[in-house]
Amino acid sequence: MQGRRSFCVPGRAALERQRGKPSDSKRTQRHWLAHLVQCQSTMPFESGAPRQHPILPTEVIDLDGKHRHGLRVFCDTRQRSVPLDICRECPSCARITDSEGGRGGSVDCTPPLELVPDAPVAAGAALRRGVVAVDAAVLVRDVVALFVERGLRLVVVTGDAGRAEGIVHESQLLREIQDQARSLPTRLGWGLTAFESASAIMFPATTILEHAPLRAAVAAMATGHQRQLLVVDADGFPVGVLVDVDALHALHGRRD
Repeated sequence: MQGRRSFCVPGRAALERQRGKPSDSKRTQRHWLAHLVQCQSTMPFESGAPRQHPILPTEVIDLDGKHRHGLRVFCDTRQRSVPLDICRECPSCARITDSEGGRGGSVDCTPPLELVPDAPVAAGAALRRGVVAVDAAVLVRDVVALFVERGLRLVVVTGDAGRAEGIVHESQLLREIQDQARSLPTRLGWGLTAFESASAIMFPATTILEHAPLRAAVAAMATGHQRQLLVVDADGFPVGVLVDVDALHALHGRRD
């Protein structure tokens, strides 16, 4: 039987250092994503061996300012994310570890081997980060405040039904974010943009279904020269943000 290919993957610290050199970083990212997408993308699973799944926090901010919170966990047997309450009642749930402040944490799961589908690793299984989303009608000024308060890189924009419609990236509002963080006067012309809706400045989100093979997600990143993808469930609701480094580690069987 043909052996599994082995190779070295740059660690998280190395990739972070390379981000200081945009051209080198992008070339390195494309090289490794394209290389790894050809490899076997199935994690070995042993019966009785616990699998650790991050708890994915989801927060949606409505037009009236109300915040709706949720916690989800990707389930190996269901091949989709489920609310933490369902995960807690599952007999395969061995332990739940909360992070500081109760936002995040992880679940140790020990499902019987016969219940785990023999399928490639799903994109949802590689998620380590949840999402912060706003209603499409939320004002841009409030989105800027959210970036400043939370230190976010992107905000998901949702429609009336709560499905992902687009994203707003911090780079689009970088000057306004910096001015507000430093309590500087706003620039001329910002007043008009500030009272526009988030949907007016959002970009279409590049999404992938949580049960889709992780290999397909990595291929989409490599093809689109992107560092992250929005992962959604079968109904189009945002589940989490898949970052290139997390995808690389998952493909290579690392979780550090």
